Amino acid sequence: MFKEGIFSFLVLLFFFLTPNLVRGADLRIINYTIMPSIGKLSGYLEGNTSYKKNYIGGFHNLAKILFPAEDISLNYIPYNSYDKALQQTMIYNNSDNNPEIILGALFDEDKLEYLEYIPIPIYTDYKVVVLKKENLPSNIGEFKKNLQALIDNLSQNKKGVIIKSQNFKEIEGKIYDTSNTIDEAMEKVFLENRYLITTWSSISDYIERNKKVGKLNTLSILQYPKNSVYYFIALNKNSKLLSTKTTDGKLFIDDITDKLNLIIQSSEINKILEN
Repeated sequence: MFKEGIFSFLVLLFFFLTPNLVRGADLRIINYTIMPSIGKLSGYLEGNTSYKKNYIGGFHNLAKILFPAEDISLNYIPYNSYDKALQQTMIYNNSDNNPEIILGALFDEDKLEYLEYIPIPIYTDYKVVVLKKENLPSNIGEFKKNLQALIDNLSQNKKGVIIKSQNFKEIEGKIYDTSNTIDEAMEKVFLENRYLITTWSSISDYIERNKKVGKLNTLSILQYPKNSVYYFIALNKNSKLLSTKTTDGKLFIDDITDKLNLIIQSSEINKILEN
């Protein structure tokens, strides 16, 4: 009896004195995803072995800083469309097959039933309108600083197109189509004379990938820097990060939010996203 008591005491003492081993046992794998096709913010694949794919740059760098390595192992799940990334995050159910976090989400009140947004923008983008030069209004000068007025004018005789889940208020009530990707949307601009309302990061990424294509010269891109678009981190409502604690006794969600606040306030965010 005495020996059993000594043995139990030594086991407890061992675990108390070696907390890192306990941490390793509790290490959680967190699936995350990122809005695709927004250039450097989407990051890129650095090395691709049969053992591991390492994604770096943009929001990947931010994720690695925000989520404590001693508690979390990050696993990136890529998608080729923003809508797919968003929908897969919304249906997360503690499965290995779905992300529970998306970086680069646009705030959408209709998604609040499924997603918890950290209320701190991680990047500020802006809206643009893309169309062929031949389809510009003759009095375009009147609309260069008024996005809503431009959309109202164009929609009188043209059909718009947006990237699915980029639900911008300016096009509400207008006749428009949705495309899954920026590439699909641009095909409608070229072939069907549509006008596209999207973000500067999305069209910049498209131009960079297609810069050798001559037909880009036929485009006009009207920029509206004052019409901001904010990207957020959103978690599925079932994410355990909303209810569990770090090894330091702090709720994961509070720890992430506090770190993000410090990064924003110290102006380190741009360095993180650009490296």
